[in-house]
Amino acid sequence: MSIKQLLLAMATLMIVASTYAWPSLTQVVDWVVSWAMDWCLTLAAST
Repeated sequence: MSIKQLLLAMATLMIVASTYAWPSLTQVVDWVVSWAMDWCLTLAAST
């Protein structure tokens, strides 16, 4: 997966998440950030 694909996936995820969980948008952002960090760490560890 390229960086461009990752950013697109993250943007889509944030849009979908904000649509379904608008009242708790800060929670969603927090979750997305932690997920992205975990994903980046996993990717870094696998290369």
